[in-house]
Amino acid sequence: MLRTARSLGPAVPVLALMLASACALAPISSNFTGRSLGSGKVGLDGGAVAAGSGMFAARLAIGLGPDMDLGAQYDTLSAGLFAKYSFINNRDSGFSLAGFAGAGKAINGHYIYAGPALSIKAGMFEPYFVGRINWVHYGENKTSSGFDITAGDYSYLQFTAGSVLWFSRAVGINAEFSYFSGTTGSTQLVGPVIAGGLKLRI
Repeated sequence: MLRTARSLGPAVPVLALMLASACALAPISSNFTGRSLGSGKVGLDGGAVAAGSGMFAARLAIGLGPDMDLGAQYDTLSAGLFAKYSFINNRDSGFSLAGFAGAGKAINGHYIYAGPALSIKAGMFEPYFVGRINWVHYGENKTSSGFDITAGDYSYLQFTAGSVLWFSRAVGINAEFSYFSGTTGSTQLVGPVIAGGLKLRI
């Protein structure tokens, strides 16, 4: 693990900056597939979420073992850490299944989420499906990026379907649609919320 961290070099301060920039929902972009990165590999995702007044989203992950990833993620409303473990991990082709969990800071509170992710790698295409339960705590009323946030504790479900188009083993683009069941304060989440971006594997 330490050897992997040393090999990242400049990537380590980026992780720290993402966490220090903690900005009230759990991250809206799911963007998980069932496959893990692999030992010593780095994944960098960046894109946008078409929600509220629009949000930037980014994720940096490190493969700690053949089936285990650890990383950090940021969007306009939140920033935190996540871990993912692939129970079925077919890196080149076929079906993969993973479980993941994450936690972090929101604008005026914090969040926890967990769920499964499955994907099927078929040539250039990798459709994926994610189910997620989210729990968030807000300390005060606030409005941010078009969302009205009411103080309290809330839980809601998120279901995401998307696909990655891989141009090579290292470069791909993805698009996904998310639907929600539940509420976060005075904001009723329904969907679909559209997100997408660029995926790099190093």
